[in-house]
Amino acid sequence: MEQTKVYQYVQLLTPAERKQLLHLLEASFFKNSPTATNLYRIIIDPTLLGRRKTGLQDKDQIWAFIAPEEPYDDPKFRKQCNLLLSYVQDFIEILQLRREIQNSRKARYLLPFLRERADRGMVEKETKNLIKKLEAEKEFRLDYFDNWFHVKYEWELFNITRDPQLKAHQLDEAVSQFDLHWVVNRLFFSALLLNLENVRGITVKNEFDEVMLYLIEKSSDLELPMVKTFYTLYKYVKKGNESDLTTLRQLLNQQSFNTPILNHIYRLILNVIIIHSNKKGYQSVEGIFEVYRYCLEHGMLHEYGEKIPHRYYHNLLRLGIRTQNFDWTKDFLETYKKDLEKSYQDISYPYGKAYLLFAQGMNEKAWEEIVQLRNVPVKDVYTELAIRSLWAKIYYFIQEDWTLYDGHLKAYQQYVFRNKTIVSEDIKQGNINWIKFLGRLKKLKHKKAANKLETDINACVLLNNRDWLLKQVQAKKRELT
Repeated sequence: MEQTKVYQYVQLLTPAERKQLLHLLEASFFKNSPTATNLYRIIIDPTLLGRRKTGLQDKDQIWAFIAPEEPYDDPKFRKQCNLLLSYVQDFIEILQLRREIQNSRKARYLLPFLRERADRGMVEKETKNLIKKLEAEKEFRLDYFDNWFHVKYEWELFNITRDPQLKAHQLDEAVSQFDLHWVVNRLFFSALLLNLENVRGITVKNEFDEVMLYLIEKSSDLELPMVKTFYTLYKYVKKGNESDLTTLRQLLNQQSFNTPILNHIYRLILNVIIIHSNKKGYQSVEGIFEVYRYCLEHGMLHEYGEKIPHRYYHNLLRLGIRTQNFDWTKDFLETYKKDLEKSYQDISYPYGKAYLLFAQGMNEKAWEEIVQLRNVPVKDVYTELAIRSLWAKIYYFIQEDWTLYDGHLKAYQQYVFRNKTIVSEDIKQGNINWIKFLGRLKKLKHKKAANKLETDINACVLLNNRDWLLKQVQAKKRELT
């Protein structure tokens, strides 16, 4: 192992740089190969193999550590070495680029950003010194800048904006380009922070909103395709407007992005769709289905190019049913069952079959499928919520005892209230409202009460299964006339 190219390249890094690269490889942001990441871990710390010395000659033992579930395969081992080598080479190239611009920088966007922070007393003495050096266009250390410009985002930015002719430019031109790259990077980073807040309920104060957006909106740089693309992405993640999504998809089709970044952009788009899909007045189901199918057909839903996360499998199932593409949905369930994570193949597939049968009006057959999951442990809280929700719908039609149904709804409600892993308040409230309306639905005995329920359902902002509830209310109203 010591004679391999990847091992020799790693030795070029300082201990601090090795640690920095490890953090980057471990970051979920990049979706890097876990096998290549494990290989890097043992190169920088051979004691992980239980050895006191640094020898790394035993490929079988190395493979057993980096891919414990697979037998040793020499071509696969070489493939992981080459993959890791590409990661290390990109990282070294980034470090070299940073050193090249270290002695000269004209920061159009960074300087006003730092000035504004200093005016509000939000920066330390070292940053004020940095501002002075920037204003004088003298040499400064990028160490201070790393407080905002983390290497992991710089690396990904480098990948999407890599220009083979960049190094042939004069240094001042390169610096100007790099400043625009910083803007693109900050826009992307801000979109990621917003996504973190939307999905996980974690609020991160981002002063970038307050200063940089104003500068970008007033600048002609907004007409540059790359800046406009990531500015539109930021706006879409922030507000979820359908018009921004249309513009964003047009911009993405007009430019060339590398696969990892394009995948990540579309995953941000899918997150926004999921968050807003239960809100009244959101974009058409057909439009959402089109985005999902595009991602599926272009391999964007496969993590590491191998497995489809169960959440995407479930969302495509529901969208196929809601758009009444039953044949497509049936084929999708069968075709991509093997692409699911192994722990979900025995959960998501029967759940999908039950959902499809129920949507086609075959309630008894759907019940036979859903009851198979009654005693199956489900780790993911959102999958558990989906199964409980479908169970409630099916049992609504085949029930023989409303007391048992009431017991299920009560247990379902307690699960939502007490489960602390449901971090999104929108998702929690959407489920709570759905359970409440379901309880009111089964008690309907007068048309006046049905009209009131219909009005309340339409007025509710956060509500799961809105269309299904309205359909059942209409059926009740016909029975009560």
